[in-house]
Formats: sequence, C-alpha cells, structure tokens
Amino acid sequence: MKPADFYSSLKINLMLGTRVTAIKPEMKEVVSESGKSFQYDSLLLATGADPVHLPLSGASDSQVYYLRSFDDSKLIAEKASAARMVIVIGASFIGLEVAA
Repeated sequence: MKPADFYSSLKINLMLGTRVTAIKPEMKEVVSESGKSFQYDSLLLATGADPVHLPLSGASDSQVYYLRSFDDSKLIAEKASAARMVIVIGASFIGLEVAA
C-alpha cells in the first residue's frame, strides 16, 4: 500500500512473497524457505489466506468477485459502479471497508 522507500526509511525490511519455515524467537531469527536467516527486533508475519469460494447456485464466475489484491479492488469498484445491487459477504475489516 506504500512505496518501497516508505518502509526502508523506517528501517522495515519488507519481504513480500517470502515463505518462512522457522521462527526462532530466542534468537530473534526467521528462516526462509530458501534457507536464508534474518535477524529482527520486532516481527510481523502477514500469512495471507485463500478466500472461501462459496458454492452459489445460479451465480456465474462473472458475477462473483473475491478481494485479494489492489487489482481486484479496482475491478470490483468498476463492476459495482454500473450495478443496480451489490452484496458484500464478509465481516472482516476489509469486508467492512469494501461495503463502506
């Protein structure tokens, strides 16, 4: 959501798309899938998740949208602007923001 220099200016090592295989809190160390180790002072793991794909009888793929990326949000906004009715399913923070 922010440019890369925002994170580096705050001394945050942003590692998108990196799989973690081990966390060693006693050593303040994270080990990536590639075997590389990273030291940390504070650690935030954003594990991500796959959205639940609902079995909606009668709904085609062109009528149901899942929000997982910024591009998804642009597509949803575009489709919703021409719609007569929109239903938002999801009570998470993101789901509530979409509804707003």
